Amino acid sequence: LQAVQDELPKHLNECGFELERGEKGSERKNLTVPEYKKAKDELKEMTTTLEQRKSEVLALSNDKTPTIKKESLDLKDETKTVKVPSGETIGIGKLRHEFMKNEERKTGNVIIPESKLNAVIKSYEELYKANEKLKKYAETDLPKEITKVKGKY
Repeated sequence: LQAVQDELPKHLNECGFELERGEKGSERKNLTVPEYKKAKDELKEMTTTLEQRKSEVLALSNDKTPTIKKESLDLKDETKTVKVPSGETIGIGKLRHEFMKNEERKTGNVIIPESKLNAVIKSYEELYKANEKLKKYAETDLPKEITKVKGKY
């Protein structure tokens, strides 16, 4: 019987079938046809559920883009005083002198109260952590269950 089990897979592989010989001396018991079909159905169902959950979680994590209204943060444009030509002159020739005047100009920076900045940072950190948890969930929980079912059957 062992000789047949060794030769049969070789012969069938030569004929175009893909078959592997089982482990020699294995104590492993095979599943019955109904058990195999049940396990196959469970695996298919879990795989489908996994894909659905993964899509839902990733859609949720990608769609949640926070929007913050500038007005709610009490932002103020930073300005600085600079000297600019006034266009007024006195004298002529080399003795000519153009007066300068002070003018407020935006620096491109924004001033935000520290309490508002801390609130924005905290919200961002919470959002980031929640997003990471969602991604971790999408990639780990159900695949472990599928692996358990595969190992069981």
